Amino acid sequence: METFNVDNMKEEIVEDLIPLWKHQTDILERVSGVSKGAAILLQWVVGCVEYRVKKLTLNDLKKTESEVNETNILRNIDFHWNC
Repeated sequence: METFNVDNMKEEIVEDLIPLWKHQTDILERVSGVSKGAAILLQWVVGCVEYRVKKLTLNDLKKTESEVNETNILRNIDFHWNC
């Protein structure tokens, strides 16, 4: 049996699962009465999607922060060069 790694999920799959993540409360209410296994599976899938969304957001923020730092460094170099 192969192991599952959320980081290896294809972007298309994550995009397909976003509606489950957005509407998890409503879906969980409906599914819980029918099948406990389905409710647990839904919570697991939602957890995977949430992890992936938060990780992508964090990576984007880090990228933005490094771009800001690079810009500030370049401005400082340019300022000192022109003085």
